[in-house]
Order: sequence, then structure tokens, then C-alpha cells
Amino acid sequence: MHTQSRILAKAGNYYDAIRILEQLISSLIKLPEADREKERQFAPVLLTLSTCLLEVGNYDRVLEVSNLGAEYSAARKQGQLNPDFEFCIALALQGLNRPSECRIPLQHAYFGFMLLGKYNQANEVLYQAREVFGINYDIHRVDEIDFSHQLRIPYNRGEPVDCDSLGSMIRALRKRAGLSLEQLCNGICSKPTLLRIEKDESHCSVFTLEALMQRLGRDISLYKNFFLSKEDFLVFQLRDRINTLLMERRYPDALILFHEFTSMQNSNRHSVLQQFAKMTNAVLHDASCALPNPDFPSMLLVLHSDFLISSSIIRSRA
Repeated sequence: MHTQSRILAKAGNYYDAIRILEQLISSLIKLPEADREKERQFAPVLLTLSTCLLEVGNYDRVLEVSNLGAEYSAARKQGQLNPDFEFCIALALQGLNRPSECRIPLQHAYFGFMLLGKYNQANEVLYQAREVFGINYDIHRVDEIDFSHQLRIPYNRGEPVDCDSLGSMIRALRKRAGLSLEQLCNGICSKPTLLRIEKDESHCSVFTLEALMQRLGRDISLYKNFFLSKEDFLVFQLRDRINTLLMERRYPDALILFHEFTSMQNSNRHSVLQQFAKMTNAVLHDASCALPNPDFPSMLLVLHSDFLISSSIIRSRA
């Protein structure tokens, strides 16, 4: 049905394509979140629907579909289609004659494409922003950062692995995903630490385990039952609440919780949480300024430097 709708859209039959896509979405949305078919199709179908709705000028529906797609892509597809949805949102806002609201989604689209290593699409967003929307950006020297390419694996339950320990399970899942030790640990922990975890010679914190499982495309709750200390549990919950507020652009509320987060002992114990704290601080710092903040570029570069150092993969730059 998705293929059929795309063929119809290519032929200019947008209303027929939209009808098929709406039926497909109504079926997919009834499936449980962990259903493999839903995880594979839901976000791409929503993106196709958004583009078709743009063609017929149904901008209110574009906003509804694109926001749903962006949230689902962030939660279940590692953000792979977020920049596309953000760009659709900007086009819809322009169609609704709300130009003042286009700046933020265009900015998110640019930075999203850069983080995914899609540099041509990122440059196209800058071009469209300037030529179509009349918006010029200070990109904070992001184009100077050499983002490490990471293989992104969609979330899935996967086939069971025959393992009798956490370390052997991580090693088996890593090999099944076709990742090297360096690719799996990059930005999460050092290579020696990952080796010790795989050999069950080192305790793996829940925060490190969560990041490893995300990179392996697995849901942590399906593979590991764990007990958290009271403070670990509070940090875990607080981090997720801050992420939600940032996604909703509720920066004052996020700042209040961020102060609470940084005051907790466990907030700086793990490299993954340190990276989260620095990223959040940079985002909040930039959001608090009406004009481009001169400190923001250096904060991004420091964060990226820490990302590489934590993985023991430092590549010299010209």
C-alpha cells in the first residue's frame, strides 16, 4: 500500500495517495509499539503522507502528521527521519502564513541532517532557508565538526541469543549487528571498558547498558532485568523528563529540572550522563539568548571533543 501510494503521488494523484496512506496509518497505529512491522513502516508512511499533504495545501494536517512522525522517529527510529519532518513542519508553517515560526524547525532540520551525516541535505536546508524563507543562520561552526559516522540499526526484538551472562549477550548482539568494538563503544565508553564488560570482568551501569543497547537497536527492557538504587532511579527518570521538555521546547521548565539533575551525585558518575549534561547545558544556554550566543560554538566543539575522547578514538584534523 505504501508503494502504491508513492506511485500515485509520483503521477500527481495526491488525493488518492492520501486516502491510501490514511488507511494504512489507521491500521499501523493500532499495532503495539514493539511490533516490528509498525517500527519499520510507521515513520516512512507518515513522511510520505506529509509530503502529499503539502502538495494539496492541507497544512494543518501536515503539522499534525509531521509532529507525530518526529516524535515516533525520535523514540523508535533513532531520529533518522526527524530532519525531514522538521522541514515539512517549516513548509507547512510557511503555507499557513506563520513565517516567524519557521526559524526553529529549519534550524532543527539543518542540525539533524548534520548529525546524521547527511551533509548535502543539510546544505540544501540552508539554501532553502535563505532563498525560500528569507532566513539566514549562524551555524555556530558546526560545519567544521567532523562527525563520526555511526551505523544506525532500527529498533527490533531480534532473534534470541543463547547466552548465560550480560557480557556474552552484548558480545553476541554486537557481532550479529556487524559492529566492531570501536563502533559500539564510540562515545559511550572506552574500548578496554567494553572488553571488560563483554568478558563479565566489569560492572555495567544501567546508563552505559542503555546506550549500548540503543546502538545495537535493542530495547533494554527486553533483555535485562535490573535493580536501581534510589538515586540511580531518580536520575534515570529526571533525565527522561528533561529530554521530553527539550523536545517540547519548554526551556524554562527544563532548566529547573536540569539544576536538580546536576545537583545529584550520580549525574556526573558516567560518561554518558556527562555528555547529556553538557549537551543540555549547551541547548539551554543558546535558547536563553535572543541573539546568536558567542559561547555556543565552543560548547559544541568541547562536547564533540569529549565524545571522541570518551571512546578513545581521536582522529587528527588538518
